[in-house]
Amino acid sequence: MEEIPIIIGGETLGAGTLSREGAYMRFTGSFKGPGSAVRLWLYGRGRPVYLGLSIPEGDDRRISKRFSLADFKALGQPVTHCGDEQLRKAVPEEASDPEDILWYALSDGTLQTVENGRTFLAFPVENQGFSTPDASLLRTIEGKRYIIFPW
Repeated sequence: MEEIPIIIGGETLGAGTLSREGAYMRFTGSFKGPGSAVRLWLYGRGRPVYLGLSIPEGDDRRISKRFSLADFKALGQPVTHCGDEQLRKAVPEEASDPEDILWYALSDGTLQTVENGRTFLAFPVENQGFSTPDASLLRTIEGKRYIIFPW
């Protein structure tokens, strides 16, 4: 099994492994670290998977989390590391030209696209009861305002 580095505060302090358990995946790891529990996420090329809090055991901290194959697929390959980083801001990366993004209309009026291996949904803002959303989440697509969320 390939070891996945555990990075806390920008420093590699341990490692973990992924294993398959039927219809689930399990991440198990340990690291030397701070005296308190640490929230950890598993990162790949897609959406991070929240693993939970590490458990102090003597001088070590341990983490073990079972999650679905759907979460594993959304994580994206390759799995790069486990860390205490905050989740990425829920904003799509800007395309070199916004007109280069191809959005697909869904039956409920939302739009969907895949950009850099990540899926995004666009919800119409007008008459939807949104309070003034963060401007970085707003996009104009074909003349209509949408709020963008990663999926």
